[in-house]
Amino acid sequence: MRWRLFFFTVMAVCVICLWGQAGDCGVLKQQGYSRVGAPMDLGKIRMPWSRANKRFGYVYAVEGVTFANVIPGPPSWTCKGYYSYVGVKAGPQTVNPQGVSFSSKASLVFDTLEDDALHSPHVPVLLVQHNGVLGVIEFIRMDDYGLHYRYGWIDPDTIIGDPSLPDDPSAIRFDKPVVSNIYSDMDYETVTVTNGATVVFNASLRIKGSIKILHGNVVLEPGIHLFVKDVDISEGSTLSLGRDTRVTVTGNWSNYGSVSPNQGTVVFSGAEPQRIVGPIHFNSLEIDTDFQVDAGPMSAQSLSIYSGVFAPATNSRFHHVFIDTKGVLFPQEEAVILISGHLDTEGGFVHNYGTVILGGFGQQHIHTNGDPFFNLWLLGGEVIFFKPPVIENPFILPPS
Repeated sequence: MRWRLFFFTVMAVCVICLWGQAGDCGVLKQQGYSRVGAPMDLGKIRMPWSRANKRFGYVYAVEGVTFANVIPGPPSWTCKGYYSYVGVKAGPQTVNPQGVSFSSKASLVFDTLEDDALHSPHVPVLLVQHNGVLGVIEFIRMDDYGLHYRYGWIDPDTIIGDPSLPDDPSAIRFDKPVVSNIYSDMDYETVTVTNGATVVFNASLRIKGSIKILHGNVVLEPGIHLFVKDVDISEGSTLSLGRDTRVTVTGNWSNYGSVSPNQGTVVFSGAEPQRIVGPIHFNSLEIDTDFQVDAGPMSAQSLSIYSGVFAPATNSRFHHVFIDTKGVLFPQEEAVILISGHLDTEGGFVHNYGTVILGGFGQQHIHTNGDPFFNLWLLGGEVIFFKPPVIENPFILPPS
């Protein structure tokens, strides 16, 4: 009985250290995602698993692995032996402190968190022991394609994982040069992609903080919607938007890498002033805020200002521009901007002593509401004004 009590005590310390005071215990944690049919990669071991349904799955034993916190399964799962649903806060279940050693053919039913259970007191955690090293597996979320999980080990000689990974399972870090596919809708605190990692998001996601692509690659598949506060793309990194992909940004966008806009849309819709830093080209750029969005030199196939103020820097280029009744185009002081397509102004335009160049190769339609230009240059094909333009600095460069 003493060794059983000792084993359970040590395993309890493992849980507290891993999920409670990780910094004091010197334990590093790691996130993982495993496709259906592929084993969970736990660093020290690879553990097979299979999907039972939307919430439950089976984990299959590996030789030399001992499970600690298992209890007899409910009637519907009795044929599979054991059911694990106890963790940091054990709840009313009775923990089996002895540990159970399985043969290679035995399996254990595990539970994942439901959509609204991220803060449930019953954390689906499995305690393991392998070659004298204690570990924890947390089953976060399962979808039709794979399993999100988190794991950690207490081993002073072989520390694995990443020390900067927060305790919050909604903060995730991809830092291995492999391709990870995410297929389920998720809420994250932050997402970091680094060290050559590639992450393909096949489902919509919400990021409360920032997505940081630091020497990594992110692919947003067609049709998904990304809600995020800040976007940070470093040199040597890439972000690719699929057709009909929509990215809503409530903070700032910093780009020193490569963005492939394809047929995607980026919306700036923050509750405070926003900034776009670094050279970038958008396919469809929408401004829909009560504040001002400042931008460096940039370009967009289409610019729609539904509400708020958009202030691009000089040398910015746009094809089609639409300014709604609550929107204002306010280029930075003395900025020169190029419009190569149509201009439809129902809202406001403040010239700020700058120059607008109408430089399309085809026919351009220009609808204005009477707000004056300072300089207006015509450097393209045929320009049709539906209302005579007002020009404060009366110099028009004729078409060449």
